[in-house]
Amino acid sequence: ETKITEKSWRLSFVKAVLLMEQPDCKATLEAFETSLNSKDAPKDVIIPYLKAALQDTDNMSELAGKLISWNKRYPHYVFQQGLASAYFSDKRFQEAHEVHRKIRSEHPEILENQIADAILLYSHLNQTAEAEKIFTQKFMKRLEKF
Repeated sequence: ETKITEKSWRLSFVKAVLLMEQPDCKATLEAFETSLNSKDAPKDVIIPYLKAALQDTDNMSELAGKLISWNKRYPHYVFQQGLASAYFSDKRFQEAHEVHRKIRSEHPEILENQIADAILLYSHLNQTAEAEKIFTQKFMKRLEKF
């Protein structure tokens, strides 16, 4: 049986999720950070919600800065994926590709990253051969398993 205490990551996490609907983003981010700093905090559960909370801006440069800052403190590929998306939205295609390439090298199992990078290379960076290589080597091998 799991016991929820004041030091539990769950309490701060639920508070942060509830605060996401409020206009005060600072309190939300503080609650997420408290949750992440708790013992046995599952980053794979908390960080996607935190990334969603950070995406409250239309300014992609501002979002990129926030994602970089959080990723330095709590390294996670979800922040990196968000950064690649922010760069892409800001038409900073080469930077987006560099982030995707880093994720590919550290987390080759993340299929959506490979697909996004291949599309980016093909559609915006005129690197069709590299895009095809990523797609056929990684994606098609996975399809063969099905």
